[in-house]
Amino acid sequence: MSLLNAFSDRRVDERLESLSLEITLDGVRYPAIDWSLSGILLADHFGERTPGDKVEGSFQICEDMKAHPFKAVVVRHNSIQGQLAINFTDLSIRT
Repeated sequence: MSLLNAFSDRRVDERLESLSLEITLDGVRYPAIDWSLSGILLADHFGERTPGDKVEGSFQICEDMKAHPFKAVVVRHNSIQGQLAINFTDLSIRT
């Protein structure tokens, strides 16, 4: 079994790739590399975050749609690649 398959097998929800999903954290918009109902992997995040950090933000599927708030926890951060993985802890049922 490859390392990728080992990680994929642990996922609760299927990952979805989206070019149009954008996330706002601390007033800054970030594109999503991929996402699921459990969390999001962000691109272009070179800020300081540590696994376990609690974050609040919003996401928007496209500019014409309403932004939806969420609360999440940082799972991992790669400041060299600019990737931030977060898991939702509070996602509105209306989302």
